[in-house]
Amino acid sequence: MRWSLVVAACLLLAGCAEPGAGDEGTDSGDGGGAGGGLAPQHHHAEAAEAGLRAEGDLSPCDGGFCIDARAWNDVGETFHVSSQCVPPWSERMARDGGTVQHREPMAYCAMFATEPFPPGASQAINASWDGRVWDDGAQRTEPAPQGAYVWSLTFRAYRDADGGGPVDLVLEFPVVVGAT
Repeated sequence: MRWSLVVAACLLLAGCAEPGAGDEGTDSGDGGGAGGGLAPQHHHAEAAEAGLRAEGDLSPCDGGFCIDARAWNDVGETFHVSSQCVPPWSERMARDGGTVQHREPMAYCAMFATEPFPPGASQAINASWDGRVWDDGAQRTEPAPQGAYVWSLTFRAYRDADGGGPVDLVLEFPVVVGAT
């Protein structure tokens, strides 16, 4: 009973959503995109550690940017990945050394469980950004200020089923809003 209440609360608060989910309806109606414009940009990133490997590509899409990335287990060891509330992939946007809220804030879900990530397995993520950032005061997204951003995707696997021995693969993608 306790688990079902936690899961129900998590689902109601939308904390179990995939990255990028729940972005619908955040447009302020001005056509989206950043005030300075989003120039077409392409970038490839790779990371590898402890027999795990990740690759991703940033490209323009639907008036913004998309990243298609995948992580692989290339060794004979079974790792574990998060399977409840928090997906194995996470996102972060930074500008001038500080974190930028590039999505509407979501409720936090504290439930944690893992599932095996055996040899030969892979996990993908398809993330998008429309060039808008969350304005806490206005409680809506606004065009991102001009400048250089770093959009990071992190794949986290664990050596132990209980979440011990984390291994992070970080893919970083430079994004310029405005004049290049």
